[in-house]
Amino acid sequence: MRLNRRWETVLGHHLEELENQPFLDLVHPEDREDTLNALEKLARQEEITNFTNRFRCRDGSYRWLEWASVSVGQIIYAAARDITERYEAECRLQESEARLRLFIDSLPFPVWARDSQYRLVLQNRADQEMFGDLIGKTLDESTLPDRTLYHWNELLKKIDSGDILREQTEERIKGVN
Repeated sequence: MRLNRRWETVLGHHLEELENQPFLDLVHPEDREDTLNALEKLARQEEITNFTNRFRCRDGSYRWLEWASVSVGQIIYAAARDITERYEAECRLQESEARLRLFIDSLPFPVWARDSQYRLVLQNRADQEMFGDLIGKTLDESTLPDRTLYHWNELLKKIDSGDILREQTEERIKGVN
């Protein structure tokens, strides 16, 4: 196995240490099976892209690496990049989104958000119970009663023009007469 000097920077091991031990010893135990499966694909001359696993650093911590690998005969050419910061940021974002979703779903009144094409991109449980699942739909594609649809479209026009609304409405809850 031959490595470039960047490995020393990323993992903290001396290059000679890395080249003289089985690389699987550095792979996180939970990632070894997937790594072995990737090696089997490479043995079949399949290209591997966007494969991620964790490698142990000299200090015992792990770094997330993203791989692009190809086999040419018996030689495997592989390039890896350290994505630890990106991975950790994605995890923090997912945790934050989960907390936000829990908060929004706990509200007893309807909450929704739409994108620039007027498609709903967020809808809490109270809104879904009242109007059905509208994610990915515009209000015009919904099954809202005409009176409700007209009212909401008028409100959206006011919002789009920059008006600040303070309004209370009464709506018939889905399935209740």
